[in-house]
Amino acid sequence: MSIKTSGDDNITSGRDTVIEQNTFNTYEGLGEKDELGIIQNIFDTVLSVVKSDKSYNTESSKTKDKLIHIKDKIEINFKDNDEREEVKVYFTKLYSKIYFVEKAFQVLDSEEQNVFHYYVLNNYKKLKRSDKNYTQMQILDNLTNIFIPKIHVKNPIYQSIAQSIVLFFFDDCTIFEKTEIEPKQTSLFDGL
Repeated sequence: MSIKTSGDDNITSGRDTVIEQNTFNTYEGLGEKDELGIIQNIFDTVLSVVKSDKSYNTESSKTKDKLIHIKDKIEINFKDNDEREEVKVYFTKLYSKIYFVEKAFQVLDSEEQNVFHYYVLNNYKKLKRSDKNYTQMQILDNLTNIFIPKIHVKNPIYQSIAQSIVLFFFDDCTIFEKTEIEPKQTSLFDGL
């Protein structure tokens, strides 16, 4: 049997193509250990990209790890009621995966956490000021796509975990507008 690949080495085949006893295009639910492995894979991918680019080697985005009132934050950031409901569904469906992301993020050392905050914030700002005038929902979707390794773009498990990572950073105030009660990010220039 031959396997065809298309763009970025994604496997394209018929519905019943079998490789090493697994059926492609059939993704089974994974356990906590497997999901943590995928989260670690995505974290490793981001860290390798960031470490290969000297422009990311800076301390920034000192957002406190404090849970926020997600509903209030959704209200502030998504003006369209349909988009609000869609984001609420994402949070609801991905709640356990967001928890896994938080667990995995907490074991990173502070410098790696700072690198992640900067990477996410930098990509958010690029999308926000893009000439394409993305909506908040398009920004959320594009950020999710940034976290999916190219060889897994069609894998729904990676898609859901990548979305969970973005929602984690939405929740911890790294990206999107903050509520009034959330602490504002400090700057080196505050108090000068």
